[in-house]
Formats: sequence, structure tokens, C-alpha cells
Amino acid sequence: MKKLILLTICLFISFTAFSQTTTSQAGAWNSGATWGGSVPTSGTNVVIAHDVTCNSEQTAGTMTVNSGITLTVNTAGKLTANGEVTNNGTIVVTGGENASGSLIAKDASSFTYTYKLYIPATEWKLVGIPVTNLTVDDVDNDLATNGSKVGIGYYDSTSSSWVVLLSSATTTLLDQTRGYEMMHSTGAVVDFTGGLRTQDRSTTTTFLNKWTLLGNPFPSYLRLSNDATG
Repeated sequence: MKKLILLTICLFISFTAFSQTTTSQAGAWNSGATWGGSVPTSGTNVVIAHDVTCNSEQTAGTMTVNSGITLTVNTAGKLTANGEVTNNGTIVVTGGENASGSLIAKDASSFTYTYKLYIPATEWKLVGIPVTNLTVDDVDNDLATNGSKVGIGYYDSTSSSWVVLLSSATTTLLDQTRGYEMMHSTGAVVDFTGGLRTQDRSTTTTFLNKWTLLGNPFPSYLRLSNDATG
């Protein structure tokens, strides 16, 4: 009897640890109808076979987005995947003027996704580069211009001054350890498309008694003014 009980427990643990659910229709992540039953939890391996939008705080185990399908994490969305993420479709994290969605993939290797961020036209916005292998030309072809300069710059801590890139610097690789200032010609959402960074962030050189502009290279967001002591 003890062996039977032990076997039953082992089978139950195995079943719950590797449970999988697939979407049954397009819809919101937090709707049971989207999944044909229960909303996934941190131990659920998820297959997204229909367009899904995440507007709340949600978790999953592994996550697969099928070909031709779009997973969108909106500004109010906070999605954490505890396992591997496979993207055969489209993953989009959206941001507004003062907030952004958050996607945390704890144990994933790199996958391609798009991070949408609002860039204003009347003032500089400080931006971290949230995807890998991005060049100036990859960011947008409608940033603000001023003569031979384009609306992307960075702070040079050595000279304590701003450096605005030339419009001819289209192939210049944007550094994920550096923060940038950006300005759009009309004020619009700019797409950053590239790979997920899987390495720890390495900060730039520390300068004594000088300012350094750092950027967040991950598609996760924390508004410090809301929780500065948390």
C-alpha cells in the first residue's frame, strides 16, 4: 500500500510539474475562455496558438508562440516566464509616454521580440536599448534631425557633454551598457526589434564626481517614483 501511495504521489507531482495548456481562442491572457479553462500559472507550460494580449500580472512555465501568432504585453501587462521561451511568431512589449509593459524570461535563451516605446518631439527622452545588435538605422527613419545630426545622442562622461550622432552614422551599433537621449520628428511610438539580452548587465566605467547615463537593457520596467524604497 505504501508503494502504491508513493507511486500515486510521484505521478501527481510529475503531472503537475509538466502540465501544458494551449490557447483555444484569441483574447486576454487573464481570461479563462482564452485557454478553454484555467488561466496558466507559474508551473504551466504555455503554447500560444492564437493572438493573446497580456494586460495584467501573469506567470507561466515555458512559453511557445506559434508561427503567425502575436503575443502582446501592453503597458499594464507584467508577464514572467520561468522557463524557456520559443518565439516562432511575434512578441511585442508596448510602452507609453510614462509607463511600459514588462516581460521577464528567467531561464530563456535569446529570442527575437519588438519593444515599442513612445519618443516625444519637443524634448529629449532618456532611453535604454532593450534589444541586442541594434544599429542607429534599425531604430527609426523618422527621428528628429538638425542639419547633419540625427535625434540620438549619449552623454560623454569624460568631457561632461552630450554627443549627438550624425545622420550618416546609420551602421553605428548602439551600446546596451549606455543610456541614450532620443527625439522624434513628430512624436510617435518607435519600434526596437532585436534579441533578448541573456547576460548580466555590465555597467560603464565609473567616473569620480561625474555624471554617467545608464540604460536598462531588459524589457522589464520599474517606475522608481512609485516604489523608490521597495
